[in-house]
Amino acid sequence: ALFGSIERFFGILTEHYAGAFPAWLAPVQVVAIPVADAHADYLRGIATELRALGIRADVDVSDDRMAKKIVNHTNQKVPFMLLAG
Repeated sequence: ALFGSIERFFGILTEHYAGAFPAWLAPVQVVAIPVADAHADYLRGIATELRALGIRADVDVSDDRMAKKIVNHTNQKVPFMLLAG
C-alpha cells in the first residue's frame, strides 16, 4: 500500500480543483492559438521559448475556427491561452 496514499492525494486534488488545476500543476500550462495560419510559426517559436523556461506549452494549429479552439481549451481547463494575430 505504498502508493495508496499518493493515489488518494491525487484523487483529492482532482476533486478539489474539479480538473481546473492551478498553473503549476496543469498538464498543459499555456496553449498558443493563432488567429490565422500565418501566425502559427511565430507561436511555435514562442512555445519553444516557453518550454526552454520549463513551461508546458502547446500550439493549436488544428483546422477549427478560433472561437472553437478557445471553447475547446476552456473545456480542457488550460490555465492560459496565448492568442496572436
